[in-house]
Amino acid sequence: MLDPRLLRTDPEALADRLAKRGFTLDLEQIHAMDQSRRELQQETERLQNERKVRSRDIGKAKAAGEDIEPLRAEIGDMGERLEERKKALHEAQEAFNQFWLGVPNTPQDDVPAGKD
Repeated sequence: MLDPRLLRTDPEALADRLAKRGFTLDLEQIHAMDQSRRELQQETERLQNERKVRSRDIGKAKAAGEDIEPLRAEIGDMGERLEERKKALHEAQEAFNQFWLGVPNTPQDDVPAGKD
């Protein structure tokens, strides 16, 4: 399996090297899959951070003797959204990995063009 960092650093060179093997790399599809995965990861991390902050707020409110039920309900809803995002992120990562596994290794520069 190729290192996905190759795709991020110089995708055109990677596509050109794979073309020597007769493989057409769909850069647009890979970019879209990677972008979707990154957005889901950022959203997941944002929700995790927000839940952490809200949990601290519950601790402070509880120590102050305030009603914490509204905060608990908010965190419960946030937990559901977080689990949905985690599942979507996992699915996006799996789809990206499956696609990436189908991409052949790049040939050395001195290898002549052709499938074999």
